[in-house]
Amino acid sequence: MIKEVNNLQAQTFKNSPIQTPISNISVHKNSIAYTEVNGKRHVEFTSKKETRAYLEWLLNFS
Repeated sequence: MIKEVNNLQAQTFKNSPIQTPISNISVHKNSIAYTEVNGKRHVEFTSKKETRAYLEWLLNFS
């Protein structure tokens, strides 16, 4: 799941840190690709509901 780290500009998703700033977000069916400070990321989900929830979280985070 998504876990917040207090007082830092880092979040984790599935034990993988996400750093700001985030740019170039792309969504296709049940996958999301985006660019962050550490490089490009691609995340796949099992449902559209999970994809939408992650996208909303990602947009609020960035």
